Amino acid sequence: MRFEAEDWAVVPLDTSLAKNPSVTGAKAAHLARAAVAGLPVLPGFVLVPASRAPGTPTGPQALRAAWRALSPAGGLERAVVVRSSSLYEDSETSSMAGRFDSVLDVQRWEAFVSAVQTVPDSARRIGPLRPSVQDPSADGMAVLVQPMLESVVGGVMSGADPVEGRTDRILVSVVRGGPDRLVDGSTQGERYQFTRRARPVPDGRTGRRGSRLGRPRSGTRRERPLADLPPFHGGPQRGRRAH
Repeated sequence: MRFEAEDWAVVPLDTSLAKNPSVTGAKAAHLARAAVAGLPVLPGFVLVPASRAPGTPTGPQALRAAWRALSPAGGLERAVVVRSSSLYEDSETSSMAGRFDSVLDVQRWEAFVSAVQTVPDSARRIGPLRPSVQDPSADGMAVLVQPMLESVVGGVMSGADPVEGRTDRILVSVVRGGPDRLVDGSTQGERYQFTRRARPVPDGRTGRRGSRLGRPRSGTRRERPLADLPPFHGGPQRGRRAH
């Protein structure tokens, strides 16, 4: 289907409207809420069907301005990542990780427009696991755009053990580079188990031994453990992290 910029509204990730999952989808809404809670969140914006956000800027000029704003003023054009943000993702009972397409390292305007079309196209190919009465439109998909990071170490954190179903454990999988290889299932990386207070579980390391993937360099800031934050997402979550 041809991409028409007039059909999409641009919602900055740091606005109150972005916190509403019925507008921006669960993934983008979680990021917006995390930013409000004081967590470090990359800047970005969400493209949503214009009918969901009346009065919000739409059209090619608004989209191009939002895309350009992610690059430093007067600097080189910055690569971006274009991701799905559906009502069916990152819920209390299902992450649907890797089900929809994401496009990494997107550079130049033409490639960006193509990537923006790729994400909702993948939603039309892959039906949701179950219907949602909150879905405000036939597609139920928004498009999340943020700067692309060159990751040294990336990972996926599951708020419940996906194998045993235990919710008293946090499972963290890490790999060198970005977390995309973990999400698409091409590798399991190194896996660690923690308590809900982010303390290591004895013998909780399930990956191969001998490497130190996540040790911070001297002077590197340690972020606040996610398990110590208020449960403002409503339950066990699955999230990606790059360092």
